Amino acid sequence: MRVTRTVKASTSIDGESRHHPPEAGVNTNQRRIPLQAQFSRTLLIAEKSAITVILQAESEKSCRLSRA
Repeated sequence: MRVTRTVKASTSIDGESRHHPPEAGVNTNQRRIPLQAQFSRTLLIAEKSAITVILQAESEKSCRLSRA
């Protein structure tokens, strides 16, 4: 049986990730990697979405200019 725990993370002023509450015997660095991977995936999805929106806007702009 697998137990899943939710770990809340926050970023301090110095940019270091802090986990609350720390679990006894668990290295917080081991949990930081999945959080960074999740952020990277989210950032990549956001960048792809932004590129799609920009390309669509440029295409519509070109169509409007060619009709004018």
